[in-house]
Amino acid sequence: MRLAITQFATTLNTQQNLATCIRVINKAAQHQPTLIVLPEFANTVSWLKDQRQAWQQALEIDGYFLQAIAEQAQQHSCYIVIHVTLRAGNIAQADLQNQSVCASVCLFSPQGELIYPTNNAQPSAHDLAVFAINQSATNRAGNTQVKLGLMPGGRGLAFNAAQVLSLQGAQLLCCSSSANSREQIALFEPARAWQNQVFVATSNKIGCLAAQKSQLTDTEQVLYNNDEIAVQGYGYSQIIAPNGQVLAQIAHREEGIAFADIDVSRAGLTQYRQVSENIALQYVILDAAHLSAVPETLNVAIFATYKSMQQAIEDVCHYIENNLTDIIQLPELFFLTDKNIAADKNNLASLADISHSAISRISAVLRPLQYVCTSLIIEGYHQAVLISADGLIASQSQLQYCQRYPWSEPINSLNIITLPFEQGSIKLAMLTGDDAINPEIVAMAAKRDIALLLVPFDLQTAQESDFNLLAIGAEHKLCLIVASREKSFINAADNASAKANKSTGFIANFAINKTSLTQLTSARFANFNRKTLIKQQHGKITKALVFPATKQ
Repeated sequence: MRLAITQFATTLNTQQNLATCIRVINKAAQHQPTLIVLPEFANTVSWLKDQRQAWQQALEIDGYFLQAIAEQAQQHSCYIVIHVTLRAGNIAQADLQNQSVCASVCLFSPQGELIYPTNNAQPSAHDLAVFAINQSATNRAGNTQVKLGLMPGGRGLAFNAAQVLSLQGAQLLCCSSSANSREQIALFEPARAWQNQVFVATSNKIGCLAAQKSQLTDTEQVLYNNDEIAVQGYGYSQIIAPNGQVLAQIAHREEGIAFADIDVSRAGLTQYRQVSENIALQYVILDAAHLSAVPETLNVAIFATYKSMQQAIEDVCHYIENNLTDIIQLPELFFLTDKNIAADKNNLASLADISHSAISRISAVLRPLQYVCTSLIIEGYHQAVLISADGLIASQSQLQYCQRYPWSEPINSLNIITLPFEQGSIKLAMLTGDDAINPEIVAMAAKRDIALLLVPFDLQTAQESDFNLLAIGAEHKLCLIVASREKSFINAADNASAKANKSTGFIANFAINKTSLTQLTSARFANFNRKTLIKQQHGKITKALVFPATKQ
């Protein structure tokens, strides 16, 4: 099926907005799409000053505006997704107290019928709906259907919304959006596509998304700083494949359209591993004397040795002896260059011996309040561990099955660790195996106000480091340290002669404030809304600062 996305700006002039919608629809229709997606608040703006203005701007569900959109769908024989504000019920104009306005996604059929919402069903901003539509709007014979999930506005940022629709069988998620950050474009949208194995089509707003300063009261002006007034829509509307690849993008912040031909036959969730509802939270406070403050910064490092077994342990110890880093993050089973060794249960005894040796040797060279995080094999379990000068001080076994370590049974306990430093203490969690790439597991820890997530990892796909782990960290505003041995992956969309791209871990600050900018800013992510600092793991040693205090 051919799918078209659009982007444009709106104003407080409803008739002008309708003209814009029709103009853009006509332009998109020249490419004969099956479906056209319009941005959020296509009838108005998002910054309405009061309830009366919201009511005045809202549409009647059977009024002239939506009737004109229905005529466009019928004229061009295509489905149209549009997001608007609607008046709820038949309430008198003067009855201000009972006036109710709801933002809703509307879906029109090629026959001009309003599929959702219906005239007798009041829409809800919390509705997440899946509909079956025909792949070809004009050829009914043998026509296969697509399960379309409608995502209203900012709900497209959240993992839960995309998951709910995908579990209902959605193959294509359509999101009418007003995003003003690069995070949604570069991280959230490809992550939601890959996590749920669906196509994602986002039509994003451009133009002003917030009130101009002259329209704010004195009190409101105090609440907004100059950077947040007159926030602009980011544009860059795009269509994403289930592997996270961008199929089409309006790569600017001007009005425009783009389209792509997609095959949804292999899209949709085929496997879903639900996280146990019985996971218990254990709180580990390692030093109550340091609870009064949170360190403003921590010196952290990723150390990825190229050596193996005992030589790898000695390599790590040599680094510790010559550096004052607060936290040193090592990859998963850092002493193994060949992880297939760990997959064989017959090797567990010898690997456990090496793990105990690693704890003994590393703890002997650590300074007070200095820590190493990695994963080891202890008592028959693959576990993330935290090592200090006192030895093994905290551990975290896998919470879900990991194919790399089939012998390691999942447990039902997630540890929230309060870790002391000279300047105070921070809450953190450790995840290893495949736990960190599961948004539900990270969400459990994030709800307990952790500031830092430590991930000893072994990359299995490029998507894990390109956007999935970053999106999870960004959604919960975490400091994130992910260490992996360097891997090379070839994009499945590339031809056989394509060069493999290297993938590594990273150090990221997703709660960073504007006064803490340092040389860590990566050009790849320089335009992120929160001025995120992301430093890609490079070579053997990668050093950076993290700012856990900004999370508090």
